[in-house]
Amino acid sequence: MPLYGQELSEERLPQEAGLPVVSYSKSQAFVGRDALEKAREAGLGKTSGRRLVGLKGAGKRAARAGSTVLDEAGNVIGEVTSGAPSPTLGHAIVLGYVDVAFKEPGTALQVDVRGKPQDVEVVELPFYRR
Repeated sequence: MPLYGQELSEERLPQEAGLPVVSYSKSQAFVGRDALEKAREAGLGKTSGRRLVGLKGAGKRAARAGSTVLDEAGNVIGEVTSGAPSPTLGHAIVLGYVDVAFKEPGTALQVDVRGKPQDVEVVELPFYRR
């Protein structure tokens, strides 16, 4: 669940978080409509910018907010917004923004956990379904 101040903020648009919160089919004006339409036309969150993804950790240690997300070559491609060990799933779960080129489930990445790289994998959200 995205949290305001972590995954959602005044600096992030709904398209980046993958939230379909706005209907463009109505012709009614609302505050911010122009900015949201421009972002949608530019492909923000789909073909450009960053996208909120779920990351499944290889171990129980979870990256925390502000940690970097790295590609296989060690390049910084994103930032962790929140993370915690999941006692139910038995591994760490993390939310973070990554460059859209790395948003597909199954993509192998790394996160910086206290100065050490830890393997993670992009997974579909939500982390758990009944």
